[in-house]
Amino acid sequence: MHSRSLLVLSLVTLWAGASFGRPVQEKTPLRAREPDAEILVLGIDLDRFRSPDLRRIEPQLPKLLTEELQASGYAAREYEASNGKSDEDDEPAFALAGEVQRFSCSDNSGKTCGIVIEWALIDFESGAVTYRVKTSHEESDLADAGKGESARALVRGAIHSLLSRPRFAAAAARPGDVFEERLPAASIRACGSEKLEMPKDAEEVLGATVVVRTPDGVGSAVSVSPDGYLLTAAHVVSGFEKKGVTVIPRGGKQLKARVVRYDEATDVALLKIESGPAVAACLALSQTAAKAGEDVYVVGAPAGEELSFSMSRGILSGKRRLHGNEYLQTDASINPGNSGGPLLNSTAGVLGIVSWKMSGQALEGLGFAVEIESALEALALSTSSATSDDLAGEKARTNVFKKPVVDSADGPWQVVGKDEGRRDSSASGGGGGSEAMGILRGTGLLFMVLGGTTVGLSALANSGNTTDPGAYYTARTWNDAGWIMLGVGTAAVATSFIIPLFGKRDDGQARSDNWRGAGLRAGVGAGGVQIGFEVRH
Repeated sequence: MHSRSLLVLSLVTLWAGASFGRPVQEKTPLRAREPDAEILVLGIDLDRFRSPDLRRIEPQLPKLLTEELQASGYAAREYEASNGKSDEDDEPAFALAGEVQRFSCSDNSGKTCGIVIEWALIDFESGAVTYRVKTSHEESDLADAGKGESARALVRGAIHSLLSRPRFAAAAARPGDVFEERLPAASIRACGSEKLEMPKDAEEVLGATVVVRTPDGVGSAVSVSPDGYLLTAAHVVSGFEKKGVTVIPRGGKQLKARVVRYDEATDVALLKIESGPAVAACLALSQTAAKAGEDVYVVGAPAGEELSFSMSRGILSGKRRLHGNEYLQTDASINPGNSGGPLLNSTAGVLGIVSWKMSGQALEGLGFAVEIESALEALALSTSSATSDDLAGEKARTNVFKKPVVDSADGPWQVVGKDEGRRDSSASGGGGGSEAMGILRGTGLLFMVLGGTTVGLSALANSGNTTDPGAYYTARTWNDAGWIMLGVGTAAVATSFIIPLFGKRDDGQARSDNWRGAGLRAGVGAGGVQIGFEVRH
């Protein structure tokens, strides 16, 4: 009796699990070629969509993707599970991110829904996208699906399509050389060996820093060579690598500077003053390792040029290795205009280049600078007794990544989209367009009724009146108002029918934005503090 009950229970469970959802075309995942190449799962971005089904399962998506990768033999872990911490020996080989490009449903085959996800496999150390593809999946018989179950089945199907691809398996097997061209080794002449002491020599330190001005705003830089070379943050000069920038030393004279080298992944750049004399002073790069707890100083323009050449003091809170880069964390005051300025020790040695900070409610004192060794390595620079002759002719040179492997996208949806009355949850917000047109049409009809009624009543009220001018002009005013309402209503109704005719309906394929690379970004978003990769388009 007991075994019979278990059998019945098992059959009921199987029936319940199969009572909804049937893949239109199912893909079978391949086994991983190299399980030792670990993949860090960054998640699946839903920012374009307001679909309740997708939003309901959003917190579960990183775990779902991780479990599917592990089931196929990949060594995978969630980003949150790593808490943003990674030692050099513990870093994954890759990161994997997805973005939902399209999500639609139709009433065909007992409600069928489709999804398109664009995936990017990212080399963790460099931030370069090495593989990308758009996969799609359809599920039918979803009319009786529970809340979120249809979206979960769709995402799982799109993941299976990704894992069924030999080119993904090959790309994720082991990291390779991601560079098409690397910066050649070069040297800059080092500053003199004069010993400085902070804060006693603060005036001389301020004389070795400059304000960097571009049409987009201001940042900071520090002179690190008597030959006129400065270090700054790459994002300060972003977009002006070939045009050059203006630098303003203490004293106010504006000088032209060219961008010699830059590296976006590390967020550092090398500038060269082209017009006028070099900055009066320069600061030596620190030859001693930074130590937690030691006093540090930050110099820059924390709120634009009005507060340029400001100095703040704090301690070195610690060292952080994040996504292949070495950062120094400090509680010294850092604001946007400080970007590119120096982080100094008590002997005015340059420990790092200020890059970014975390800010938000209940957050304070979380600033980060690129460690000077990482900055020099990214730019293939060293210091010596003379500057390399090759640097004199360089301009806007950077490390160039190889183009990613772009796999063929899945074909168009077979069911969704064939029903003209389908419910479409695309980037416009999931059905919001048709609802807006309905409101516009209803409002237009109301105005037409009110306008026509007003015209008719005003004409009736003035019928036969030939002696009272006041009554005539009152009726005329109401008549004009009625015609205006009638015209507005007619235009609104016509617009509600015309706009949908120009709405682009595609075949379910994802939009083909190009993913150029990825870099470390931090900030405060809707979900709280976020540190991780940002895939750049």
